[in-house]
Amino acid sequence: MQTQITLNKILNNDETTLKTVRNKLKTKGWCFIKFSDYVSKTAEIYSEDFKNFFSLKPQIKEKYSYNYNIGYYDTSFKQHFKFLTGNYNVPDTRLKVFNTKEEQNMNQSANELSNFMDEIMKKLTLSPLFNLTKEKTKYLSIFGDNKAGLLDVVNYKPNINIKTNPYFVTEHVDPGLFSMNIFSSASGMQFFDPETKSWHELPSNCGVIFCGQAAKTLCGFTPAVHRVLNNGIGRLSIWYEVGVKSQLQSKDKIKKIAKQKSLEREDKIEVNVKIENTKFNELTGIPISTDIKHKIYTVPKNGTIYDIKSQIEFDFGPPMSKVVSIPKKSDEKVKSFMLENKDDTKINNIKNWKLTTNGVLMPDTLSSSKKLSVVKPKTISYEQPKQHLSRYNNLSNRMLNLDILRH
Repeated sequence: MQTQITLNKILNNDETTLKTVRNKLKTKGWCFIKFSDYVSKTAEIYSEDFKNFFSLKPQIKEKYSYNYNIGYYDTSFKQHFKFLTGNYNVPDTRLKVFNTKEEQNMNQSANELSNFMDEIMKKLTLSPLFNLTKEKTKYLSIFGDNKAGLLDVVNYKPNINIKTNPYFVTEHVDPGLFSMNIFSSASGMQFFDPETKSWHELPSNCGVIFCGQAAKTLCGFTPAVHRVLNNGIGRLSIWYEVGVKSQLQSKDKIKKIAKQKSLEREDKIEVNVKIENTKFNELTGIPISTDIKHKIYTVPKNGTIYDIKSQIEFDFGPPMSKVVSIPKKSDEKVKSFMLENKDDTKINNIKNWKLTTNGVLMPDTLSSSKKLSVVKPKTISYEQPKQHLSRYNNLSNRMLNLDILRH
């Protein structure tokens, strides 16, 4: 019987465990792990607060929208909240006025979970598992002046047609050093084994450590190819990525974007986009493509082509922070399939567009003037739990340290 791999043993530098995990990261790029009851229960409590926040009205959640890569955003198949932890603390929810209990609980959970995961991920990064020199750590976002990790909370929507939309997220490789998924409410997340050429489902009640492209560059590990299947019932997922510095924008730029988004929020238009048979990635040697289809996106009235392409990419391919390769230099920008050449061309109130097979977005002059038949996503509502999960003693004010995890 195979010895169970636990987070505790990795954090305590158990040599047998480290050897097993290193081998898995080198050959596959990922390793399923078990958490202590404390970590699992903590993640479950936080997930309830995020789930309740996602059920709020759109106008409330939009207050936390910074851009399509940071903060809250909503696409046709998911709601996503990306936090920059550490010194960034973005979105800075502490400065907002909370109109609902759900917002207040989300704020508390976001800050607690950020601090909790910062501690764990820093310890893992500096452990013998990755064996990084000080010179190599300078490329990572959690070290240096900014000290920021990337915490993602995603609510994949239910009742999305599986036949026409088989994937919530197509296969991709992350740019960072590694990520750790700490909560999944349902099935759907899969990892590719390059040795057996097969996909493996993340088991229930398990977490996973999986490598990004930086792990290949800095450690010689295999980047983990992974995807999320549309399971038809939706799922809530929480993970943390130790990214590379080029994934982050400056704090001043983020605040400027947030201010501009706030001004644009009340003045939007709907645009129709015809998406041609487009190939997004072939990481496993199996092409991923879409049939010609139409989508409706809501964008700022005075927005740019970038605003449209950002949303398309979230629907059909990895977002701009999820790319196949990382920059060779620390100051180089992260690239992505459709946003490699950012286009600031104004939309100019043009409502019909098409995305060509090579990723070019242009006005669709041949589009029919009649209204397209597009099914908009349904608004999700959750039943309030009969009893809110009780928090552990001192949970709201705890100063988390890793000694707790060793018990």
